[in-house]
Amino acid sequence: KINNKPMFLKSFKSMPLSQSNVFILNAKIFKTYDIEKELIKNNVKKYSIIKLKKNTKGQAETVSSYLNNIHSNQPIFIHSCDNFIKYNHEAVLRYLDEFDIIILTAKPNIINLKNINSFGWVSSKSSQIKNINCKNKASEDPKKDTVLVGSFIFKNAKLFNKIYDKIVFNKILVNNEYYIDSMVKYAFENGYKVKEIKVKLYLSYGTPKEIRLTNKLWKS
Repeated sequence: KINNKPMFLKSFKSMPLSQSNVFILNAKIFKTYDIEKELIKNNVKKYSIIKLKKNTKGQAETVSSYLNNIHSNQPIFIHSCDNFIKYNHEAVLRYLDEFDIIILTAKPNIINLKNINSFGWVSSKSSQIKNINCKNKASEDPKKDTVLVGSFIFKNAKLFNKIYDKIVFNKILVNNEYYIDSMVKYAFENGYKVKEIKVKLYLSYGTPKEIRLTNKLWKS
């Protein structure tokens, strides 16, 4: 837990208000952890829970398994369950009038820099993206780059599915998985308009060490 709240709920608080909130998880987890009970207890409205009966080949396939049947033209906001971020919601959404995809990034911390190949990286200059890499550095000086925080906004589901189909067709796998980081890299390199937004706060709790550190920071 983070500050005595389930970590997925802390992560959920990072997201903007929405007409529909979708939680996707493995069906095996649902058998041992009642996510719906926590949602009701914390007064979360307008949600649905997708239970996957088998493991997917990564985050991109997980999201695609749901979006494949969605035909709405509304923006799609994707967020990981193991971090908390702060940013200007309204400013970010305004960029969707001009850009196809928005990626949220943060300055690298010591954990990121010691584990380069565990994160997605973005290299930019004068607010212009120069390179995006998945599980590999984006330049020769990662300290000057930014880390993908696992939050992405696509203009709509159709765009997400189109790019996902491209990385599957081209077999763009990293560690035998399909990553949304790879989708964004493909989109950027193939003419789609991608905007980077640096978050005001990024707290990651994907490992036991990070959970302990985040809880200490939350209490301070």
